[in-house]
Amino acid sequence: MVGADAGPYRQMVPSGAAEQKPLPLIIDLHGLGGTAVEQALVTEFETLGEQQGAFVLTPDGLGPDGKIDLDFLTRLLDASEQRLCVDTARVFMDGMSLGGITTSTVGCQLADRIAAIGLVSGLAFPDECAPSRPLPVMVFFGKLDTVLQYYGGTGYNLTHEGPAPPPPTAPSAETQGFPPVETVVAQWAAANGCLTEPETTPVSPHVELRTFGGCAGGSAVEFYVISDGQHSWPGADPETFNRLCPDCLDLGIQPTQEIKATPVLWDFWMQHPLAN
Repeated sequence: MVGADAGPYRQMVPSGAAEQKPLPLIIDLHGLGGTAVEQALVTEFETLGEQQGAFVLTPDGLGPDGKIDLDFLTRLLDASEQRLCVDTARVFMDGMSLGGITTSTVGCQLADRIAAIGLVSGLAFPDECAPSRPLPVMVFFGKLDTVLQYYGGTGYNLTHEGPAPPPPTAPSAETQGFPPVETVVAQWAAANGCLTEPETTPVSPHVELRTFGGCAGGSAVEFYVISDGQHSWPGADPETFNRLCPDCLDLGIQPTQEIKATPVLWDFWMQHPLAN
């Protein structure tokens, strides 16, 4: 059992689970200052899970800094696999902002159990990262992010209120512990044995997909760059987003509608189960 002191979480069991057929499991992590309820409303993975047949776990942040505890996630995964009819070859994790950074760390440590990960407006490749196998990774990041900046460093809106000055348009020497996104994506590509240079495909007027080919073990690294993207979940319903973040509209922070991260992640994950 997950200890009572570990923190609360949402659990969505789809109606199809009554058939006792092993189903995929999605673990969906919110960002700093967020909640499980807000994350579920923004990503709508629970709706997708009901439609497609997948369990969805959405943990709440733990501790005063809002970080998700890695031991808790491991115990939550253990308990869920014991309690639910989980297809252990199709366990996936995603995270927004700090949740994406945490998901990166979990991917490094639990690549033998997590089939693939999704990183939105937050990612990392820790110094000690040594996945036990090539881990499929999909990343979404906006170049106008004023919380975690595309070209590195923490942005104005991480510590300040009000409209932010324009973020950097090129890497700088001071990254404040958050390296340029392209650098981190390249680290994941190298860890997966992918080719150094990605193939770039236009998706929409402000979205391009960078695909790193030649990855080892059937893995993949796919990187959606959103030229006008900000610190938000791509494709989130604008009305829901603004209700949960009433200041975001005034700050100019809005989710792009040119791509929807949730179904795109699902399609990616379905292509990358754990090998038997």
